[in-house]
Amino acid sequence: MDKSSRIISVSLDEEILAKSMIPASQSIAFELLKAGSLVNTKVKAILDNGLQLSFLGYFEGTVDLAHLGKDVKTVEALAERFKVGQKLHSRILYVDPAKKHIGLTLIDHLVKWSPISFGPAESIDIGSIFEEVRVLRVDAGVGLLLAIPGVCDAYVH
Repeated sequence: MDKSSRIISVSLDEEILAKSMIPASQSIAFELLKAGSLVNTKVKAILDNGLQLSFLGYFEGTVDLAHLGKDVKTVEALAERFKVGQKLHSRILYVDPAKKHIGLTLIDHLVKWSPISFGPAESIDIGSIFEEVRVLRVDAGVGLLLAIPGVCDAYVH
């Protein structure tokens, strides 16, 4: 603490932060839910565009197809990978107080709060042209999920 400027420096232990979970036994208000919080969730429904999850006894949130992880790129894969009642660890992406909506993610590096390497994708220059690209999914009005062989998956808006 610097008494002359009345400033206190604080830091986070990233390991503790990554593993800190809101206990299921804790009763909290909607306003106290924060992006980045880790929660135990249960699959309530499988939707056309993702999952509906319940958590902390009375909250519900959704996971968009784009936030289901690498192994789930299609609606068919969604039904194969997840079952109603399945328990998961999820991280809160956002809380929309106006709409009372909670967005969650199941992407591994976000749930684990760990850095990600983009591998070959890090060396792609803006404006690069790819001859062999496969469309994995069409999200009407939003864009396309593409697979670029040997490089990465990409989203086009």
